Amino acid sequence: MEHQSAVAYGNGYKMGYRGADLSGTGEGLKFDYIIIHETAHEWFGNSITSNDICDMWIHEGFAMYAESVFLECYYGKESSFKYLNGLKKRYR
Repeated sequence: MEHQSAVAYGNGYKMGYRGADLSGTGEGLKFDYIIIHETAHEWFGNSITSNDICDMWIHEGFAMYAESVFLECYYGKESSFKYLNGLKKRYR
């Protein structure tokens, strides 16, 4: 989890999120979700201050974007697209 002055890690150094693939496609097991997601918060999200809790989607959007960029850089666009399309099933 990202914090202003310290980073806490709690994924047990497993691939995916605690060893599970949030996308259900297998692509999410190609990286340590916590490292990529929380680093994106530090790198991008914390550079933006939300005026209201309703704007937290900006933080999460940058973090999800970073996940897909990581997959694209290491495994190609198809991997990234497959991952993102799998994640869409989690949201209404």
